[in-house]
Amino acid sequence: MAFWATVVVVAVPVLYVASFGPACWLVNREQVDCLVAARIYRPILRVAMAGTDIGRALCWYGDLDRPRNRAQTSIPMAGWMNFALSMYDEGDLETP
Repeated sequence: MAFWATVVVVAVPVLYVASFGPACWLVNREQVDCLVAARIYRPILRVAMAGTDIGRALCWYGDLDRPRNRAQTSIPMAGWMNFALSMYDEGDLETP
């Protein structure tokens, strides 16, 4: 029983972080609402916007599969999600 509890305690955070990239990709393709994803990944977005090595790696991971046929921007997908989250926190956006 202790083995499976350890597996869950380790696997859930790893899967949460690993799912951040695909979530960014889905937001970028407008398959998932930006604000919904931003609220789910709020802790990761805070780290991504911190400017540390880990934050830059998270931004890179979120932009890894960015469609190349869209208008190019220097703002990473994590930045857009963080912006939406800030607007929501200020009351300028409503939950979809």
